[in-house]
Amino acid sequence: MKLPRGVSADRLIRALEQFGYTTIRQKGSHVRLFHEGPPAHSISVPLHNPLKIGTFHGILAAVAQARSISVQSIVDLLKARRDPTDKSLRYRYPFRMRPLPPWFKGMEPVLETDPELQDVLAELSRRGPIFHRPEYGTTRAGF
Repeated sequence: MKLPRGVSADRLIRALEQFGYTTIRQKGSHVRLFHEGPPAHSISVPLHNPLKIGTFHGILAAVAQARSISVQSIVDLLKARRDPTDKSLRYRYPFRMRPLPPWFKGMEPVLETDPELQDVLAELSRRGPIFHRPEYGTTRAGF
């Protein structure tokens, strides 16, 4: 099977979104896509135009194996022409923030103050910001 040449990252990402992948982040020139599964799968796509054929084939092979589909089915989707009036597949940067996938739940930091520092925290909270209190001085000389 001969892979199409000159495929851009945008076009590949749009095709992968049709297979259920969502963009979770972009760092530099790489976009991270995630599929909730089963099995859960994530893949990085470099934002190159065009993608090198080896990189392109590696991404297709990884997605095909994870989703239990053929590489040919992804290639067929890439070759299919879309309706130019359909704006649902339009892909623009920077990305829209999407809801976090379920596997991100519980990864937020736990903000707890050490019990030994509770008295200090209470004192600082009571004082408030020093720059908004005239008794602490309002000029450089007053500090």
